[in-house]
Amino acid sequence: EMSWQLMQTLSWSASFGLLKTEITEHANPDPDAFNLKGREAAHAPEYTYATEITYAFTDNISAQIGIEGKDKYFYSDSHNFESEAYNLVNARIAYHRQNYEIALYGKNITDEEYGTRGFAGWDADPRSGAGFDETEFEQLGAPAVFGISARVDL
Repeated sequence: EMSWQLMQTLSWSASFGLLKTEITEHANPDPDAFNLKGREAAHAPEYTYATEITYAFTDNISAQIGIEGKDKYFYSDSHNFESEAYNLVNARIAYHRQNYEIALYGKNITDEEYGTRGFAGWDADPRSGAGFDETEFEQLGAPAVFGISARVDL
């Protein structure tokens, strides 16, 4: 993690995380059963990162643009369904005075579709009548979101 004041009006911050996991034991007496040994743990991406540039146009107006990302990861220890790696772009412009701030912001401004949770190995739709199968279901993260925020320091 780092912050760097490049110029009086321009700053850059960044963070980077690395994670290496491996399941070394998985005690299942059935040799034909699902085996996790040697696989990465669920919800453990190998890397995560975020970086942001902030520019101050004046003493009261600033803008930020940033990118955050995450490597692919397994959704669960009960199946092999994986997310995909993704990158999200966020932006913000703010007007601030001594004790208040008003800002316009956008999160995931490129409207990236990305998974946050996943389920597989069972039939969640009783209409199909398939019973146990390898159907995969994925919960998606938030789409593009734009808004206004206000803050007052008392």
